[in-house]
Amino acid sequence: MKTASIENYKEEQTQFIVFNRPEKYNCFGLPELDAIQQILKRAENDEEIRSVAFRGKGDKAFSTGADLIQFTALDQKGLIHWIKTGHEVFNAVAAFPKPTLALIQGYALGGGLELALACDFRLAGPGAVFGSPELRHGWLPGWGGIHRLNQLIGEANAKELVFLAEKLDADAALNLGLVNRVFTKESWQEETTAWLAKLNQLDPDAFKMAKAVFSTHTKTGDQSIWYDVLSTLYSRSKE
Repeated sequence: MKTASIENYKEEQTQFIVFNRPEKYNCFGLPELDAIQQILKRAENDEEIRSVAFRGKGDKAFSTGADLIQFTALDQKGLIHWIKTGHEVFNAVAAFPKPTLALIQGYALGGGLELALACDFRLAGPGAVFGSPELRHGWLPGWGGIHRLNQLIGEANAKELVFLAEKLDADAALNLGLVNRVFTKESWQEETTAWLAKLNQLDPDAFKMAKAVFSTHTKTGDQSIWYDVLSTLYSRSKE
């Protein structure tokens, strides 16, 4: 089985999860999804960890999402497992009882954007680029992206981003409410560290209860999952 291209480490009270394929714009597949799930389980049970932060190795990409070499090689059974696993992991991120943060520099496209959407907060560098290019390839965002975009930025903006498959720069994403803050290159380290410090000072029990209320709307259900499965299978049948 392919080894997951994921780094993870603790710093202060934060668990960092790092996509480590900078030469491939930090794309990922099933090994990385499985690794994320295992890291989250450990972090949930570790009382010293108060938050989880995702980032990409280097400054070219947070993540461009699915490893297309893996994706295009899947048979029907594998494709169903791929989509259901992505939903399961991203739902785990969305419902995680501690604060989650996406630290976005460079590209956040496709499944990379879908992961960021599952986080509680998204902080962007000035060169961040956001997009949902799946329709251009003939399939749909397969890991809950449409559901979460609709919840976060509204139907009209979500339709424009998904249907037209155009990219947004950091300022445009901020204006839509897709990200919480945009920081300059010079202030990035200081500002993101300050955000994590604030999150780590929150009352864990109060946060967990508040997060549970929000999570009833942010998680994808069986209908959304199976629609993603069926639409992807249909698009594959046309190839």
